Amino acid sequence: MMGFYSPRIFRFLTIVFMVSICLIFSDLTNISWVKIELPKNRPEYNGYGVSGMVYGKNGNVLYRMVSESIWQYPSNERIFMSNLHTIAYSESNPQTVLYDLTASDGWMNYGKRLGFLGNNTVLQIIDATTKQTTTIYGKNIDLDFARNYLQSKENVKTVQKGLIITGKGFTYDKNTESLHVLSNVNINYTK
Repeated sequence: MMGFYSPRIFRFLTIVFMVSICLIFSDLTNISWVKIELPKNRPEYNGYGVSGMVYGKNGNVLYRMVSESIWQYPSNERIFMSNLHTIAYSESNPQTVLYDLTASDGWMNYGKRLGFLGNNTVLQIIDATTKQTTTIYGKNIDLDFARNYLQSKENVKTVQKGLIITGKGFTYDKNTESLHVLSNVNINYTK
């Protein structure tokens, strides 16, 4: 009786079998890298009990931020926050505090250096030379840290060393250290 075993046929069948297994495993493990679109009305991420710092190009701290919660929507540069406290420092002199901000809600765009403070906002502005603090109570305040400019169209109350000014709307330019209350101005002075 003749044997049906041939080393060449065995090698050929082994190679065909191994190639078939590799093709099957390749097809089973192939991941399709299709871009997944996230819903635009739902946050891309949420964070709770967040604290962080933003550094400038020279390595100095620009902002120190603490927030109860933060979230960001897909394709949106703004980071939204609730119960936030932010301290903004001078870029040229890192020991100098420019602003001390608290609000119940708001958002920041660190790339464009813009921000918004919503309800229950308390904004303390510290004068670098006199170390005098001006406290502004308001809501819906637009922040432009690139120009050092703040503004709001809502009712505002400012307190500065015995001087209380109330009115509707304000602008503040940190470069010129000038605060303008826009309308319905009421001034109370106490010793």
